[in-house]
Amino acid sequence: DFYLGTPVTLPLSQRQFIRIDVDSYSPAVLARLSLLPFIRSGKNGKRSVIFRIDQTMYGLKDAGKLSNLRLVSLLSEFGFRETATPCLFRHLSRPISFVLVVDDFGIKYQNRDDYDYLISCLSRLYHVKSNPIASKFLGFALSHNRAQRTLSLSYPGYVDALLLRLRPHGVKPAASPAVYHPPVYGSSTPQSATTDNSPPASAAQKKELEIAIGYLLYYGRCVDGRFLTATCALASAQSTATLATMADLDRLLGFASVHRHGVKVFRPSTMTLDVLSDASFLSRPNAGSVAGSFHHLARSNDPAFFNAPISLHSTRIPVVCSSVQEAEYGGTFAAAKIAVEERKVLSDFGYPQPPTTIHCDNEVAVGLANQTIKPKMSKSCDMRFHWLQERVRRLQFRVQHVRGLSNVSDYLTKSLPVSRHKVLAPFIALDPSTAHISPRFPSS
Repeated sequence: DFYLGTPVTLPLSQRQFIRIDVDSYSPAVLARLSLLPFIRSGKNGKRSVIFRIDQTMYGLKDAGKLSNLRLVSLLSEFGFRETATPCLFRHLSRPISFVLVVDDFGIKYQNRDDYDYLISCLSRLYHVKSNPIASKFLGFALSHNRAQRTLSLSYPGYVDALLLRLRPHGVKPAASPAVYHPPVYGSSTPQSATTDNSPPASAAQKKELEIAIGYLLYYGRCVDGRFLTATCALASAQSTATLATMADLDRLLGFASVHRHGVKVFRPSTMTLDVLSDASFLSRPNAGSVAGSFHHLARSNDPAFFNAPISLHSTRIPVVCSSVQEAEYGGTFAAAKIAVEERKVLSDFGYPQPPTTIHCDNEVAVGLANQTIKPKMSKSCDMRFHWLQERVRRLQFRVQHVRGLSNVSDYLTKSLPVSRHKVLAPFIALDPSTAHISPRFPSS
């Protein structure tokens, strides 16, 4: 095991000890283990033996660090070096790289000899289970279709387990994750506030809400982003959950009952990062606005191509925005901050990036980023202006306008009508029956 058996090289004064009670062991066992001379009785009459820890074991706080140092030292002997991205390793001369998460390796290689070279390296210290064709990683199921040149990622049974836990007797199916409340145009009366005045949820209901949010935030970020926006909205209401919040949860679980097996399908690309950003203004209680972004690996010669997202983000903007333009610019700023790290990871993988295009459907926000519009900014917005404008000047990013109807990140900032949901959902994730379809917007 990765965490067991690594020598503890700390000075004796820093070593840890463990006390093990031996009353449940027979004298014959203690004699066979030569422990009888070391048995001591405590004030409570219990007999125990104190052991000094010389090798890593479960529960030892330094086990992870010491085991990692041992592994990195072994890999270094074989020419593997950790990049600036933590836990991403590349060989100095061979075209092979891998990511390490605890003791799971996700390996990218071109030649079988390079794969065997890494396995022989690891086998020096560890018992290695390997499969040259990946079918599973970190619990996710991987399916590589060489004929269609696609890689599918899913998590079979994950949603089933949630529904069995929270709604064992079933739930009413829903066509979208959240109820859409259309705006009222032309009304002479003030718009109603977004305050929820329904009765508070019970303790049992709040616990149910916590379980669902924990499950679906992870699932929405990693596999099926169709759940992400509604789950983030529930998370923002979690501390003051009401019966209306629980009704929203039932709607989300109803959508889950229909879409239990989401799939991300990655298709060949030029490994060029492309980002779409959006924001919704005053769509959350207490004058909250939401930023969302869709990050995927595009084809530089095919602007209409959409790949499965490598990351999706839906989050409340941490300040009160004074205008739609400020919210949209805040959303662009948030997307760019995430893209900076993604550019570093892609570069460390061997794919240096040209200036990354961020698509935004607000012309004022685009003009502000490109400094073609002179702003009258608030202090809370000042830092975002300077940060993003500087990154544009450094040619890290290009901020371009995109039609609102073609902005996939619109899905990540607000509840949508079922008709609009059905248009955008295939860009976020697919069901197994539609996994062969490559979603595109109709040409204008």
